[in-house]
Amino acid sequence: MNITEKQQKKATKEFAEYWKDKGYEKGQSQKFWIDLLQNVYGVENATGTSQVTSGK
Repeated sequence: MNITEKQQKKATKEFAEYWKDKGYEKGQSQKFWIDLLQNVYGVENATGTSQVTSGK
């Protein structure tokens, strides 16, 4: 999913507001990262497996 810079800025503000003062950090870490990757960075399948290559 491609998002514009304007959409990403809006999503970043919404994300920060949503997560501000959320309780137990370790208990929420997986949801936090999935939310960040999907809603701020536009990763379509943040819970799926992916393969990272070194580019060498």
